[in-house]
Amino acid sequence: MKNRIIKFEGIRNFRDIGGYHSGDGRVVRWNTLYRSGDLNEATDKDIKKISKLGIRTVIDFRSSTVLELRDLTEPSCIYGLIDLNLVSLPMLTKEMIILLKQWKIAREGAVNHNINGEQLTIDVYRSMVRECGPQVKKTIETLSNPENLPAILHCSVGKDRSGFVVALLLSALGVFYRDVVTDYLLTNRCIKIWLEEFIASHNNAAVSRGILEARTVYLNMAYNEIRKLHGPLNAYMVNVLGLNKAKIKVLQNVLLV
Repeated sequence: MKNRIIKFEGIRNFRDIGGYHSGDGRVVRWNTLYRSGDLNEATDKDIKKISKLGIRTVIDFRSSTVLELRDLTEPSCIYGLIDLNLVSLPMLTKEMIILLKQWKIAREGAVNHNINGEQLTIDVYRSMVRECGPQVKKTIETLSNPENLPAILHCSVGKDRSGFVVALLLSALGVFYRDVVTDYLLTNRCIKIWLEEFIASHNNAAVSRGILEARTVYLNMAYNEIRKLHGPLNAYMVNVLGLNKAKIKVLQNVLLV
């Protein structure tokens, strides 16, 4: 079994999402799709390592508002250093802003039992279903073109926005939901050391854990919201993502082997 986690010096949560089985017996191609957290802290060694992956496209789901709230001013240090196509698809909802502001209050202030990190995150996942269809649609359109591959999909931690999009992408490829969840939860293994160091240096650990940990309930709530608003998942795929049978076949033929 190929090791899907790729370790870097300054990049967290970078991994290959190949190898998952589709319902038709094929598998997602290895060395083609990667998901990651911030690329901002990539070292020179990291950049050389990314170059060897042959990346052609980077899809960035971060928004300028989120960058400002996290005190980041540069989109990523690899842009301009590696010859690639940058696709900026900012995902921002009111619930994300509320989460970031409440989280800042919690980690910098006194003990606060009124801020529930898990519920804030659930609200974010539901909001992505309602508002972020266009970004998911554009991502899938981009990845349906083999000339754009290999590609990296990333946000800040590589859990929420990337996790939501990757989950829907894997679902569109026919990957079983249990494997979609398995891939999502792998974030916890990838960020474990960083998470413990972060929590140790900030207040209200329970709030940060609720926001930073990947939990099955988050993905479940997103898919429940899809069913609540659109009915079966395939109805969401068609009506929101524009994925009719012909387009799904194209996507699958590009990304499955």
